[in-house]
Amino acid sequence: MFVGGLPVRSPSHPVDAILAAFEMQRVTEQMAREGPVTWQLRIGVHTGPVVAGVVGLHKFAFDIWGDAVNFSSRMEASGAPGRVNLSPNTYARIKDFFSCEKRGKVKIKDGREVEMYFVDGIASGLRIARNESPLASFQRRYRTYFRKDLHAFPEFLVEHVS
Repeated sequence: MFVGGLPVRSPSHPVDAILAAFEMQRVTEQMAREGPVTWQLRIGVHTGPVVAGVVGLHKFAFDIWGDAVNFSSRMEASGAPGRVNLSPNTYARIKDFFSCEKRGKVKIKDGREVEMYFVDGIASGLRIARNESPLASFQRRYRTYFRKDLHAFPEFLVEHVS
């Protein structure tokens, strides 16, 4: 599990989390090709408030908890190997950057049915914007939305523009 937007809150954290998820998927795929073990990774992403803090008296650990943490776990459990599964909250925050496949309502562990989405790649609108490269379009949109520069971008995503 990883968390975005801590310890400093940032409106870009859902987009940054999806970029990190793609990088993790890529590393896992490379490990599967190189080693004797077949690696598969399911990633679930949810955006929401958490409680965070240091726990422990003798051995300190930074931890997070709350409904958003549990719901993120449901997104992962309801996903598929090699895919990034999103909650509606996260989809609403990243849809201008990434192409997503609507999965419909999926029943989660507690019995509720929740709308879910798979992320397919960079949004197709970024591919054709101003005849720029997808990376340049992505960077421009990121700067416009978040008023800061993009610090990292998985170059292999440019090859897989949806």
